[in-house]
Amino acid sequence: MKNNGSRPQGPVPQARQNDDGTFEALRDGRVDLDFLTTSPHFALTLNARPEALFGRIERDVVIKADIRDWRFLRLKSVTPDVPATDRHFLIGYRGNDLYMTSHLKIIDLEQHLVRTANSHYRLAGDPGDDNLPIHLLLHISWCFDNWGWGKTLGTRLQVFY
Repeated sequence: MKNNGSRPQGPVPQARQNDDGTFEALRDGRVDLDFLTTSPHFALTLNARPEALFGRIERDVVIKADIRDWRFLRLKSVTPDVPATDRHFLIGYRGNDLYMTSHLKIIDLEQHLVRTANSHYRLAGDPGDDNLPIHLLLHISWCFDNWGWGKTLGTRLQVFY
């Protein structure tokens, strides 16, 4: 039978088997921070209190954005096999868009400000809770991949925007 270009001819290809349960976990809503990475060398935790980063930020700073429904995310190395890593990030919403900052340098809870290497952000409203919606989990995964850390962290979810 001649193919007129409108649709493929022949047998319909079968979906690739998913060996690690990723699709089923997404479908059933069983995705959390532990699920995002397969690396035994790193741990992700949510709303860790990064007291070592607490400090004062000068008052007259330029605010890049307000982040609402915010949470602190911690990436920490947990084995001596990899260089010591202990970084905190801010994740939440910038306007209506998902947003994750680069790693934090100072957190000033009194003024509701955080500083990264190059920017200041305002913590708008109350923090989000410990239940991360799937779209925030996917955004975290996308950020790590986008920053070139996906392979190192063993990122399970390949997310394309």
